[in-house]
Amino acid sequence: MKRLTFLSIALLASINVFAQLEAAFDYAVFQMPDHRTYIETYIQIGGESVVYMPKDVNLESKIDVTMVLKNADKMVEFRHFTISNPPLPDTTIVFNDFSDLQRIFIPQGVYNFELKMRDINAPKDKAQTIECHEIITVDIPDKSASFSGIEFIDEMTPTIQKDIFTKTGFDCKPYSKNSFNPETETLRFYTEIYNVADALNNTGDCQLTIAINEVATKKTIMFQKSKLNALNYYQLIKEIDIKNLPQGDYFIELKVLNSKNVEYASAQKYFHRNGVAATIQPLAANSNELQAAMHYNSADSLYTILQMHLSIADSAENKAITRASKNDLSSMRQLLYTFWVRRDANNPNIAFSNFEKCLKMAQQNNYTNEQLRTIARYGIPNNIDKINEGVEQPFEIWHYYKIANLTNVKFIFVGNKNAKMIYNNIPCETTPNVDWKKQLLKGAKEPEGLFNGL
Repeated sequence: MKRLTFLSIALLASINVFAQLEAAFDYAVFQMPDHRTYIETYIQIGGESVVYMPKDVNLESKIDVTMVLKNADKMVEFRHFTISNPPLPDTTIVFNDFSDLQRIFIPQGVYNFELKMRDINAPKDKAQTIECHEIITVDIPDKSASFSGIEFIDEMTPTIQKDIFTKTGFDCKPYSKNSFNPETETLRFYTEIYNVADALNNTGDCQLTIAINEVATKKTIMFQKSKLNALNYYQLIKEIDIKNLPQGDYFIELKVLNSKNVEYASAQKYFHRNGVAATIQPLAANSNELQAAMHYNSADSLYTILQMHLSIADSAENKAITRASKNDLSSMRQLLYTFWVRRDANNPNIAFSNFEKCLKMAQQNNYTNEQLRTIARYGIPNNIDKINEGVEQPFEIWHYYKIANLTNVKFIFVGNKNAKMIYNNIPCETTPNVDWKKQLLKGAKEPEGLFNGL
C-alpha cells in the first residue's frame, strides 16, 4: 500500500519530468491501383523520453507535431496534430515506444519536407523541439515495373478491425529507426510492386530476389530468391533472420527478374546493425558512386558544405555534422556520402548535386547562412523590402505571396553582414523574438503597411 500511495502522489505532478524527447522519423512512397501516389510518414516516439500527465486512472503524453511539404516555392501540404500514447494505467512502470502514421496523397514531384516535434507536457525550461528535414522524391512510373518505398515493421498482429496501420491482413506497427540492436533477430518489412504484368507482357511469372549487401564493399551477406506472380499490383510482407548479421552498414536490396534473370525493377533501403562498438567503413577512392564526396579536396570547403546540411539533417545527423573534425577530410567525405545515400541509395550524387544547385543560387545573391537556410527551404522570395533609414539597425522583410495554403508569408532579417532572422509568420518556423517590432523601430514611426500580416 505504501508504494501505491507514493505513486499516486507523484502523479499529481507528472512522470518522466526530466526526460528529453526522443523520436525517429521515416517515410515511404506508394501508388494506388488507380495510379494516385501518396507518402506515408512514420514517427516513433521513445516511451521513456516523454512526460506523462495523469488523466483519470491513466497516464497521457502529448507530442505536438507540425509537418510541411513544399514543392519549389509552393507549400502543398501543412499538417498540425498531436500524438498521444495508447492508454496506460497509472501503475505503469515500463513505458514502450509508440507510433504515428500519416498518409498524404500528393502528385509526383520533388518536395522539401519539414517536421517539428515537441513535448507539450515538458516543463518550459526542459522543453526542446526536434526538427527533421528531408528531400522527398515521388517518382513511380505508370507503366514500367517498379517498387514502392520500403517500410520497416516493428510488430505485426492479425487484423481485427481495419485502420491506417492495416496491410494485407495484418496491423503493422512501423519501425522508424534505421538501426537494429544486437538483440533484434528479425528484420520485417513491407513493400509494394507495380506494373510487373504489363512490363512482362503477361508472358508468365517472374522472380523476386532479396539481398543484404554491405555498403562499403557491396558484398552480399544474405540472399533469397522466390517465385513472384506477375501482377500489376502486389503487396509484400517479408521477415528476414538477422540474428547472425554482424555489426555494420547495409542495404536491403529487392529485385524483380524475369525467367532469364533480366532485371525489371529494384529498390534499396539503408540500415545499420548495432554492435559493441561503432565502426566507420573506409571510402574506396576509385569508386564512381562516391563522386559527390570525392570532388571536395579542401577540408575547409567540405566542412563548410557540411554545415549547410544542418538545415535538412535529422537529430542524429545533426550531432555527427556538429562533431565533425575540420581537419579530417576522409571522415567528412564519408559523412557526406552516408548522408545522401540514406536519402537516395540509387543516385546519391544526383540528390547532392540538386542540393548544391540550391545553395549556389542563394550564394549568388550574397545571402548569409541563415538566409541560405530559408532559401533552401522556401525558394527565392517574391519581394524583398530593405529598410535602412529611421531604424536602429537595417533590416529586410522577405515576402512570399503564397506558400501552399498560406498567403502573405514574411520573414524578417536584421543586420547586413550577419543577418539574423528575428521574426516570421509561418507556422512551421520558430519565432525567435516576440519583441521584434520594438527592437527594429526603437521608437520610430512604423511605415504604413510594412508589417501587414505580421
